[in-house]
This record gives sequence, C-alpha cells and structure tokens, in this order.
Amino acid sequence: MRGRVWLGIMLAAMSAAHTLACDDILASDANRVYDGPVPGDQLGRSVVVIGDVNEDGMADYAIGSRGNDPDETSAGRVIVYSGADGSVIATLDGESPSDHFGEALAPAGDVNSDGKADLIVGAWANGAGGSTAGRAYVFSAAQGSPLYTFTGLSPGDTLGDSVNGAGDVNNDGHDDLIIGAPTRDVGVSNTGQVTVLSGLDGSVIWTVNGQNENDRLGVSVAGIGDINADGHDDFAAGAHLFDDGNGILDNRGRVYVYSGKTGTLLYTKTGQGSGDNFGWEVSPAGDVNGDGDPDFVVGAPLNDALGSNTGRVYVYSGPTGELLHMFTGEAAVDKLGLSVGGAGDVDGDGFDDVLAGAWWNDADTGASGDNRGRAYIYSGRNGGVLNSFTGEASLDHLGRPISGGRDINGDGVPDIIVGARDNDANGAEAGRAYVFFLDPGCLADLAEPAGVLDFSDVVAFLVAFAEAAPEADLALPIGTHDFSDIVAYLGAFAAGCP
Repeated sequence: MRGRVWLGIMLAAMSAAHTLACDDILASDANRVYDGPVPGDQLGRSVVVIGDVNEDGMADYAIGSRGNDPDETSAGRVIVYSGADGSVIATLDGESPSDHFGEALAPAGDVNSDGKADLIVGAWANGAGGSTAGRAYVFSAAQGSPLYTFTGLSPGDTLGDSVNGAGDVNNDGHDDLIIGAPTRDVGVSNTGQVTVLSGLDGSVIWTVNGQNENDRLGVSVAGIGDINADGHDDFAAGAHLFDDGNGILDNRGRVYVYSGKTGTLLYTKTGQGSGDNFGWEVSPAGDVNGDGDPDFVVGAPLNDALGSNTGRVYVYSGPTGELLHMFTGEAAVDKLGLSVGGAGDVDGDGFDDVLAGAWWNDADTGASGDNRGRAYIYSGRNGGVLNSFTGEASLDHLGRPISGGRDINGDGVPDIIVGARDNDANGAEAGRAYVFFLDPGCLADLAEPAGVLDFSDVVAFLVAFAEAAPEADLALPIGTHDFSDIVAYLGAFAAGCP
C-alpha cells in the first residue's frame, strides 16, 4: 500500500512543472566592493581568501593590482584586508618598475608557525636575477614583513608567474611553498620548472622540470593535500602547452601529480583535445566526493566543447585520478577554467564544492563580445550550479580570479571573493573586486521561489527522484537513488531553511 501511495505521488509530481532553485547574483549586489584608485591599476587581477591573519576568528583576504602606480613605476601592490570589517591590515608594494608584483597571489599557510596565516606573492617580471627572471615573496600577512624572497636563476625564467602553499610536504610541522617558473629553459627552451621550498628555512625540497620544449611546466602550481596517505602533502603542476607526444604541436596541456614524500611522479592527466590548454590552472578542491581524501580541480579554458574556447573544468579524485565532475562553459569564447578553486562546503551537504570563472562570458546579454564575465559555484555532490555571479558592465572580465573556501564574516559558511580587473568604474581598467557573503545552504529548497519551502519543493524532489537526477541523490552512496535519499530529503525539509 505504501509503495502505491509513493508511486501515485510521484506520477502526479511528474505531471507538474518545476524549476530547480539556482541563484544568479549580480556583482553590484556584493557585500563589499573595492575599486582601483586610478586608471590602469587592474585591481582585482588577483584575489585570495588567506585565512585568519589577525587572530579574530575570521578569514582575511588580499587583493592584488599588478599595475598599481604609487611611485609612478607600475611596480604593483597587494593589500591585505580584515574579514571582520574590511579594514586594511597590511599594504605590500613591488620593488621595481613593471614587476607585475601581485599578479600571482596565494595563501602560504602558517609558514613561520606563529598561528597566523601567511601570504605568497609572485612578481614574474622582476629583474633582480636578470630581465624577467622573476621573484616570489613570502610575507607575514599580519605584519606586512617579508619572511623569504626567492629569485629566478636566469633571465627569462618568469619565476613567480604562479605561486601557492604546498602544505607540509616534508612532514616537519611547517607549511611549505611551491613556485612556478614556466619559461625557464632546462636543456631546451621554455620547458618550465617547479620548485618546492621549505617553510622552515627556505631551502629547496624538490625541483621538477618540464619534459619537452615549450611545455611551460609551472604555469600553475598547487599543494593538493596528502592524496596517498603517507603523511606527506603532495603537489601538482600544470604544463598548459604540453603536446600529445606524437609529433603534433597541439597544446592540449597536461597536469603532473607528484609525491611530496619522494618528489616522484604519481600520475598525469592530459587535455582532451588540441588547443585545450588543460592545466592553465590547478587547485586543491577539498573533499568533493565525500570519501575523506583530498581532490583537485583543473581548468582547460580553451577547450572547444560548444565552440571555440568554450572552456572546461575537471574535478579529479586525489587518490585515484578518477574524473568526478566535468563542467563546460555556457557558450563559445567563455573561457571557463581560466580560474578554478575550492569553495568549501557552501550548501552544507557534507561535500566540498568547486569554483570556476568564465571571464569572457556574455552573461545572457545576447551581445557577442560583451565579456562582462561570470563565476560559478558547482556542487561537489551532484555537479549542479549552486550560484553564479555576473559582471556589472561590458568588458569587466569578472571571474579571471576567484577564491574562497573560508568563512570571512563568521557565520559558519564559506565565502568568496571575485575580481574584475578591467572594470572601468574608477577609470579605464582601474579594476574592481567583490566580496560575497554566501547564505547557508538549504538542501530541501529545490524550486522557486528560493528560500521558501512548500509543496513545489516536494514536487521537485519527487520528480528528480523518479528521474534518478543528481539533485535527488542526497545520501551516500552517491550515484544511487534509494529510500535513504527520501529519508534525507524529508529530514532536510522538516529542518527548514536557515
């Protein structure tokens, strides 16, 4: 009898229209907005949620403007802001004219073990080691003082084009660092090189090189956590111009995953098609599939799935390299995947979510070349879009950088920061950055209007369940639809929305 009742409800539900809830948020609705002070600053070229810098229990963040010109030198600048109130904690400036200081920016972990989050900044055009040899700096973000400076070994290395925290690679209790020099020549031109450095003393732990001419290994670098459970955090690096090895110069790209313990290669992932530029970005993603192990995300912004340069994003299991999710840009020229990252568990379903930017997206304007840009949060559980964020004006290019995964305003929900380096509100390409405080997730809210639970949400769930759709797959094991998913939904519905 009970089964007949459920069947009747599902059949009735399938005849009803339903719309899954998914919010598109305009950049103008951001909780905090920062503008470049003068034209050409390109504020928002890099953004990062760092962690707790000032020990107030909230995550703080930094915004880079590579063209900042305080001394009429365009050396670049990075400003660290308080998550609690948005006030300035520290201001960091590039050393030399046109250094591009702040074009690369990432959390460094707690390098000096003082209990405060630190920051790593790249300046790929710095000439201390020769023209564009590059430089990377590790700062105490709380004090604005440098802890380490690393300089490119040869002219043209562009060291610091990518920087990141590596986690504790050598298992000595100190967070370590990873830096890319994608145009370093090792035997042949532009093989690229990646260096992992000790947070304890700045010494080199591992060095890995690109395999072939023009691979450009190190265009992206990331610490991805301990994926093989050996007590050492592991790392990954992208070579976006890697060719397929059959004598064809196709720039499909490749990502290399290395053991932190031994420095040896664990496995590789390679782009699907010619010109994909797979590996332009690589980032830790947290635990996307709920298996307790860290995963990672890769961008291929020039993938042509729906037309030239649509862009694609791939999420992989850290331990196995299995593809967990694949996200595709909405249209040609979107370039989805030029920025990717981990979002943390935004919707509170126990699965970490994923960030990606499509900085050339036309945002449904119907105007080809509008390029205001769009950024997305994707569900780690089912791959659906949880939120999107759309640029304010034509040619803003919102989403070129995006960062999140930590709670800025102290409400228990991870937040995000997104840059639009070409925003003209304060002059041509002065740039703008946006901080969004994300709302707590509501698993039972599957239909419009968002934030209101009623029978339409039950209908939406039942339809999704009958169709074995991802949004109805609420309970482990993911990939099956059974009574445990119904129980999970009823429990979420009874709990209501926060």
